[in-house]
Amino acid sequence: MAADVTIFAALFAGLVSFLSPCVLPLVPPYLVYLAGTSLERIAEQETPPRVRRDTVLAAATGRRGSRCKSRSDYGAPT
Repeated sequence: MAADVTIFAALFAGLVSFLSPCVLPLVPPYLVYLAGTSLERIAEQETPPRVRRDTVLAAATGRRGSRCKSRSDYGAPT
């Protein structure tokens, strides 16, 4: 028994499941984890826009740290 599901239906179902109340609240802490910092540190100081952009792009494209610059490249303390 094979189900005929179009690619658009599958993409729509994935988007709906990502935006569900169970998953969406986990996105900000995940991005903070990828940035290698904590919520307290973010509240203390404003990170440069380039760091935020690189973090979001790395999370969206699934890139690993080897292609992303380290925090020390931006002058952040390690």
